[in-house]
Amino acid sequence: GELIDSIVFGDQSPDVSFGRLPDGGPDWQYLQVPTPADVNIADPAEVPVLFINELMASNTSTIEDPDAPGEFEDWFEILNSDVTDRDLGGMYLSDDPENLLMWQVPEGTIAEAGSPLIFWADDDEDDGPTHVNFKLSAAGDQVILTDTDGVTIIDQIDFAGQIADVSWHRYPDATPN
Repeated sequence: GELIDSIVFGDQSPDVSFGRLPDGGPDWQYLQVPTPADVNIADPAEVPVLFINELMASNTSTIEDPDAPGEFEDWFEILNSDVTDRDLGGMYLSDDPENLLMWQVPEGTIAEAGSPLIFWADDDEDDGPTHVNFKLSAAGDQVILTDTDGVTIIDQIDFAGQIADVSWHRYPDATPN
């Protein structure tokens, strides 16, 4: 018989397929999402390098809310560990895994490269674009950052009871600890 098609390939990684992209095209590439008996698809977009990095769920006198002088609201920070600024606009923040779309970050909300951006968990959106429509519970709660698609969780932190005026944070920054 006549040879119709062939491929020579090198070492393979577990759970990573090697396929033509687009299907039937001349180019082969590694596919992080194998699609046996289905159309080959490009790898999904990389999730931004954003972390819920620190929070204070019982801020009674430590950090004053700059948008509401004299008030000490609960807060959390999103750290952009990337080397470029990120527009968080369209992403979602929540403290309820059953409602990931609780609060949408306004367009143009920039997390500068290597810097934290504080969000105030005061349920007072009228105070400004970094004031979310929920509060944190000092008895224990969670903070969830979801991508603009409304389903891809970028980061989630679950925390137990908190001590007044003591923050809870990742150490070192942007690590699982």
